[in-house]
Amino acid sequence: MTSAAVRRAHVTRAALFREPAINVWSRFEALDDLSALGDVLEVTPIDPPGSRLVRFGGDRFGAVESITRRESGLVAYQARVPGGSARHDLDGVVRVSAEPDGCSRVTWSAELVSDNGQEARDHVGTWLERRLQLAGGTLLAPLTMEIWLGGARTATLVAGARDAVLVDAPSATVEAEDLAAWIRSTGKQLTGVIVLPGGSTPGLRTVLRAFPEAGVVAAPTATRLDLEGHELRLFDLGEIAGRRAAFVSVRDLDAAFCGDLVSNGVPVPLDGVDATARQAWTRSLDLLQALRPAWTVARHRAPGTRSDATGPQVASLRRYLTGPDTQPTM
Repeated sequence: MTSAAVRRAHVTRAALFREPAINVWSRFEALDDLSALGDVLEVTPIDPPGSRLVRFGGDRFGAVESITRRESGLVAYQARVPGGSARHDLDGVVRVSAEPDGCSRVTWSAELVSDNGQEARDHVGTWLERRLQLAGGTLLAPLTMEIWLGGARTATLVAGARDAVLVDAPSATVEAEDLAAWIRSTGKQLTGVIVLPGGSTPGLRTVLRAFPEAGVVAAPTATRLDLEGHELRLFDLGEIAGRRAAFVSVRDLDAAFCGDLVSNGVPVPLDGVDATARQAWTRSLDLLQALRPAWTVARHRAPGTRSDATGPQVASLRRYLTGPDTQPTM
């Protein structure tokens, strides 16, 4: 079986700033650093408020950037080509957070249609790097995430320049064989597999046979994993509805990998999930949202799902858990 095409792709760059987050935030909250870029010819405010047309050298049409959400330390926006196809749209999130010793970290991530190819991803990555550097940041080594989708089940390869870590594995052996072949094609060395609760044993065994040097990491026995200087944090959520739950947070990707904690476009079975379990589930969603990842990769994702944005997934599940027919009792 061949894996379905991944409709959405992610590009992220991160940088450190040797000054307080409040100072750095002022440079990003309006995304107004464009004039410093040498190939920007024109920046024109347009309606609705918070939108502007940006024209570049050699580009007749430019791009429209529209801010879609702004809160403390975070701004989300959409970029599109006027009159262009939705396949050229890009959703971006800039996040500024405080670091020890008065420093700060900025993560700039974007989600785009994967059919545009690696060249488009590289172009976006270069663009994000330039904007972070012009704002005064020191770039961190890039970290990537590639989402493999077999049927409606995901597995994510988080990779640095050389090494990679896999989060989750498919259930069927034949899909796991496809996944292993795909990992080999990336040229990365698989050093670890993070197993979230509920992960499939047959698929996992197939992956580990293909990569015997890869270690297995699972919560609650592990809480952190280092990948070429980037931290992957594991959060053990205890039991929800009689099953253990956990998720992985990767700050330098502005992303979380949540197993069955959330579901993206795939119905969540609630048979036998009582009010106490729903409350525990809701509290786990509170923790996820407190970390404010821009993107959340669910174990189950419908192939046609438009986005991995965290907000809509969590909001949809909250409504499902606390709706009139499933309202928890206090």
